[in-house]
Amino acid sequence: MKMIAICVALVLTPLSALADSFCEDLWFTRNALADRGGYCFSSTLGRAVFDNDGCTGSTSALAANDRAVVSRIVELEAEAQCAVDTEAQGLDLPDLPWRRTMIDLPVADGAESGCLGWRGGRALLHAGAGAFSRVTGSIEPGDVIISAHEAIESNAGGRWIYVTVHPRTAAADPVSAGWTDEAIFSDCSSVAG
Repeated sequence: MKMIAICVALVLTPLSALADSFCEDLWFTRNALADRGGYCFSSTLGRAVFDNDGCTGSTSALAANDRAVVSRIVELEAEAQCAVDTEAQGLDLPDLPWRRTMIDLPVADGAESGCLGWRGGRALLHAGAGAFSRVTGSIEPGDVIISAHEAIESNAGGRWIYVTVHPRTAAADPVSAGWTDEAIFSDCSSVAG
């Protein structure tokens, strides 16, 4: 029954809303990297989301791996013809409180998959792609786990994904978010997407 409810919700969600969410997600990650590199935002949205504390100028100093992530995001934004309203006062990303704390910033992939009913025991979520990073939350038995971001290789081995955790229904706001081993999806009552 839960599977049917989620499928109905996805079918009824306007495609423009999905595109807006995808584009806002990409915009946040690209600009969070710029913020970490010292960029000073002039747009209303940039100032509202990142506040310019500690900024150093109109360019940002990015590490090589961050430059590669930004290039990837720019390609995805072009393919999706993203046009985020930079005069808006904020973003509609329910996981934003967790996203701000991530070491590794997730890149949206334009597709969602869900673990409907986690059957394993308590599983920890992390700020980065590896068990060595700070714990940001957990997955509890019965939770719904949603992945809408690209997996990345962990320095410790394995592929890790950024997930949001919802209490028994994907329609509820997330109760936790962070990185976990991609193998987490092997212990679900059912999988969608």
